[in-house]
Amino acid sequence: MTDVPPSPVEGGTPEYGGRWLAGRGPVVKTLTALLTNRQNDSWRIASWPYTGRMSAPRRYARLDPEQRREQILDAANGLFAERGYDEVSIEDVARAAGVTRGLVHHYFGGRKDVYVALLERLGEVREDELRPPVGRSARARVTDSVSRWLDWTEANRVIYLGTIAPGDDIADPDVRRVVSGLMHRAVSLAITFHADIAQDSPRLQYALECWTGLNRAATRRWLRGEATRETTQELLVTTLEHVLRTFGSPPRG
Repeated sequence: MTDVPPSPVEGGTPEYGGRWLAGRGPVVKTLTALLTNRQNDSWRIASWPYTGRMSAPRRYARLDPEQRREQILDAANGLFAERGYDEVSIEDVARAAGVTRGLVHHYFGGRKDVYVALLERLGEVREDELRPPVGRSARARVTDSVSRWLDWTEANRVIYLGTIAPGDDIADPDVRRVVSGLMHRAVSLAITFHADIAQDSPRLQYALECWTGLNRAATRRWLRGEATRETTQELLVTTLEHVLRTFGSPPRG
């Protein structure tokens, strides 16, 4: 093997970096220790000059388990909103979150478990912001309920589109079970909040469950820019009040 030019740490000339290293004792000692000749081998590591800046080791933020869990959920939610449940793999989630597939499995299990966790988180967030509607008339209170619903979905657009919006379109029974639980909770609250114009009954519950399908479709299209908020709100207010008044009263004859 052809010998290389003498290293500046071994008394090399300035053109090989000695001028840069002058006065930098710790760096010289480090390079001297690392770039040494192997006398007992048939080859040797060349003591090449160092002519650039030493790069600092890359640092990774260390998150506690709850922070890491939320980071993975946030990444997964964006993917589900963009592609839909069936087009997202656990590898996609790991890549988007900047973690390994094994870490996603450690915190959640599979894709379905991530999705269910998102749904449950959505339900918790929604519960924290619920309050009875306000208004001097029944129509005003229904309008307030719908308006605050649209405010909330607009503020949580990504998580809504990634979880609640698909609704019954997802075939997995566990996912459908969680979605169904959220729907029943929403129906129960609607009846409670508008008890002045609707009496609870299986008939009313059935009608409101059907109305939630209309709500999901209309809200989804509005969030995707296919309709205006004004039109969406008018549609939901009018139909919700009609369902409450019509099916919240005892059937005639």
